[in-house]
Amino acid sequence: MPVAAVHGTQKYFSSKLETRDRTYTIRCLLPDEVAQVYEIALSVYCEDELPSLKTFINIHKVAEDLCLGYFDGEKLISFIWATRYYGSHITADTFDTHMPTGENLIIHSICTDPKWQHQGIALTLIAAFISHVKSAQVGVVRILLLCHAWHIPFFTRANFVFNGKSSLALGPDLWYECELRLAAPVVDTFMIKQEEEHVAPNENGAETNLRTTDGTLLPQLLPPPAPIPTPPQEQCPTCGSCIQSEVNGSLQTR
Repeated sequence: MPVAAVHGTQKYFSSKLETRDRTYTIRCLLPDEVAQVYEIALSVYCEDELPSLKTFINIHKVAEDLCLGYFDGEKLISFIWATRYYGSHITADTFDTHMPTGENLIIHSICTDPKWQHQGIALTLIAAFISHVKSAQVGVVRILLLCHAWHIPFFTRANFVFNGKSSLALGPDLWYECELRLAAPVVDTFMIKQEEEHVAPNENGAETNLRTTDGTLLPQLLPPPAPIPTPPQEQCPTCGSCIQSEVNGSLQTR
């Protein structure tokens, strides 16, 4: 598949991808195309994991510029559905609310029509989506999503980092959180609490404790970073042979 020729800073994204004999388009989805989105989602998710068509419609109404589709001519073959939110991790409330100024962007769904899978379409769509977010979504610090264990290597190839197991229960299988950090958290001066008198140094040797809008502590001297969690070892339900062991960016199989 071609690499996305992403361009522009317009709120409503559109980009064309051309090959020798075909032209593909990535653009924001229109209201009358949400039903096509839901049809693709039905073919990918199990019933317990899938929100209702009404939920898809409601999200599109408030976050149309974060709902992108990948088209072959007029046919929708892949989509990304997202909203913005505050808070550094995905919780039960995350999927129910769109906060236009939230510093975290939550990807609800990334789906490709099964007939078009394994052709690099989803990776191309993600690349275009990230470029759109960087150019048109002011103040986004990170992109977060949930996925099953067998999809973690795919998202690490798209530069996401594995955060760990999610506490949310959606369907029969476990979910895992992945993150793509776009920028350092913005320090909100209205949330910084500094007393007038001298502040005793904390355990890191810092004299002040600054907190970002998501509550992240920013002392003058940061402690060593926590070790990155090890991805789980689970089999892919499709072929039964894929395991979650990523070596040099590729999915290893038994």
